[in-house]
Amino acid sequence: MKIYKLSFDPNLQSLRVISYDNWSKYGTPLLQKPVRMADQWDPKFYAVRPISFSEFYMPQEHTKKEAKALFDRGVPDYIFSRSSLFSQSAVNALSPLLLPTGEFLPVEVSGTNTVVYAYHCVHLSEAFDTVESDFECSSPGVISTFNRYVFRPEMLKNVHAFRLAADALRTSIYVTDEVVSVVSSHGLTGFKFKLVWSDNEDASTTDQGGSKKDKPAAARIPNKGKVKAIGKVLSSDDCVMIRRSRIDKGRSLDVIDGNADVVGDLIEGLLNDDEISADAILSVCLNRLFMEFQEGGFAQVVYNMLLDEGAIQKGIEALDAINAPKAAKAFSIALRDVQKLDEKVLSRYLNAAAYTRTSGFQLISAFDSSIEKAFSKEDILELHADWLRCRPRLQILDDQEIDGQIALRMNAVPDKEARFAAAKNATKE
Repeated sequence: MKIYKLSFDPNLQSLRVISYDNWSKYGTPLLQKPVRMADQWDPKFYAVRPISFSEFYMPQEHTKKEAKALFDRGVPDYIFSRSSLFSQSAVNALSPLLLPTGEFLPVEVSGTNTVVYAYHCVHLSEAFDTVESDFECSSPGVISTFNRYVFRPEMLKNVHAFRLAADALRTSIYVTDEVVSVVSSHGLTGFKFKLVWSDNEDASTTDQGGSKKDKPAAARIPNKGKVKAIGKVLSSDDCVMIRRSRIDKGRSLDVIDGNADVVGDLIEGLLNDDEISADAILSVCLNRLFMEFQEGGFAQVVYNMLLDEGAIQKGIEALDAINAPKAAKAFSIALRDVQKLDEKVLSRYLNAAAYTRTSGFQLISAFDSSIEKAFSKEDILELHADWLRCRPRLQILDDQEIDGQIALRMNAVPDKEARFAAAKNATKE
């Protein structure tokens, strides 16, 4: 038997989460719990869209021609975007192996007729041998580093996908070699599998689709003991944290997304906004405002953000903070004038099934030209990334360090069960 950790191919096209609000409030707490939730699920919990070529293209990694060829292959059968997303083809092929320990929840892809499926693995396995394995905990119940995996194969009979009971706050999925075989035989794309254990003790660690590697470097790192907190835990005065690998890529978007990734992980850990760095949250608000506008103009900004109390205003405050006064002014005027629209027109627009179906769409879209003009004079991505790089409490950390800091904050949340319960109850309203 072989056990693999499920991963994805970052070189292929992907889907981007449109709004983290409903996902972090409803979806994440439920997916972290090992309880089937199909009867509570609503696709609105999780909104995704295809990324554009400009978001996909990274000059440091591919030539434009190479990137275009990869992009034109379309969205693969498996991606990870806050959770594991499977195509219909992948669901058809893998359901016999994955459904006994999980469920597929439908997710609509904005702007398309496509539906993908979030896989919710509900099986917390005790097969991970906590005595024979070598691992490090940042705090009780949270594993920050796996140096060596050991599994009890007798506890995985007829089990092909599972999470670790010893690391239950994580949603990482582990699969057996049968899953790898089905993916290969059906030619499914986007899947990557990292071999973490084999009943053949001489097996090397291998990334499927790549080359054999030595045992991971983490296996050679001595135990560092308990993680020491960096910054002010559970405080808006906390530090901004970005992975070194993101900073080293050099692209503005990587810096911005690097902050958003950490904030997303903290929110998944049930931290509230006021328990996360105020600068980090401000950056996420700006990123959302910018991406909503890039995706669908000011009409989409209003449709997705106006009823989220203060969300647009926070994005405008962030534009002022990064020294983009023209864009801040353009958005401020547009927001002011939209709030002056006839109440019935605005209400009908906000409650429409799709934001292009009412007269309000044309009225609100009229503001696009002034905002685009401001964007043409201010490089928002560059200004935003530079602002993040200059944060006085910025911490650029290696993966192991940042995972430890995230885990430490997750464990410091004082009322996890109450927050889980509140999120679960909110889905029933």
